[in-house]
Amino acid sequence: MSDHDPKARLLLGGMRPYLPVVAGLLVLLSLWMAWNGWQQMQSESRRSSLQLARDGAVEAIALSLSGEIKRMEAQLQLAPVQAALQARDLDAAAQALGKDWPLLEQSIVFPATLDSAYRGLPDSGFGRPAALEAALAEDKPVVWIIREDKAARVALAAPAKVGEQLVGVAFVRLPLSLATAGLEGAAMDPATYLALRQGGFTLLERGDAAQSEAAERMAMPVPRSGLRVAAALPHVGAAPFGLGYAALFIAALVGLLLA
Repeated sequence: MSDHDPKARLLLGGMRPYLPVVAGLLVLLSLWMAWNGWQQMQSESRRSSLQLARDGAVEAIALSLSGEIKRMEAQLQLAPVQAALQARDLDAAAQALGKDWPLLEQSIVFPATLDSAYRGLPDSGFGRPAALEAALAEDKPVVWIIREDKAARVALAAPAKVGEQLVGVAFVRLPLSLATAGLEGAAMDPATYLALRQGGFTLLERGDAAQSEAAERMAMPVPRSGLRVAAALPHVGAAPFGLGYAALFIAALVGLLLA
C-alpha cells in the first residue's frame, strides 16, 4: 500500500488544477438537468390541465347538443305536430315544431324526397341538404354545423314520422353558441390550444394558435355529433437519459453536492 501512496499523491496533485473545471462542469450539468426537470414537470402539468379542459369542453358541448336533440324528439311527438303530419300539412307541422323553442331561428319540415331542399344549389350551400340526408340515412336526429347567411349555425335534422310512417324530414336552425359555449367557458393555460372542429373546419379556437397543426393528436369527438375538440400543448422534447422530472431534480441535487 505504501508503494502506491506516492503514485496516488502524484496523480491527485496532477489533477488538482483541473478540479475547479470539473466542479464547474458538474454545476453546469446539474443546472441543465434541473432546467430540463422543470420543463418536464411543467409539460406534464400542462398536459393534465389541458386534458381536463378538453374533456370538460366535450362534456359541456355534448350536454348542450343532446338537450336540443331531446327537444327535437319531444317536439315531434307533440299532438299539434303529429296532427299536422297526419294531414300532410308540412307548413303547419313546422310551425308547431318550433313553438316555444328557445333560441330557435328557423323550423321547416321538408318532404321526404327533399326536392325543395335541393333547389338553389350550389348557391344555397350544401350544409342543409347534407344534414337532412344524414337524418334519413341514420333514421334518427343528427346535429350538423352548417353555414348560412354568411355565418355558422347549429342545424338539427330528424325523420318526421307518424307512427312508423315517414312523412318528411324536420329541420331546425339554432345559434352556433349552443355548440361553442362549452369551449368558450373552459379554463385553460394560454400557452396551450383548444379548438372546436367539424371536418376540416375550425369553428372556434382558443389559446396559442401556433399549436393548431398538432392539435388532432389529442382530439376527442363530441358524442352524437360530427364535432370534435382538438387540443395541443408546446412541444418540450424527450427527457435527458429517459429520466422523469423527479429523477432529474435528484440527479441535479447530487451533482451540486459533488461540485
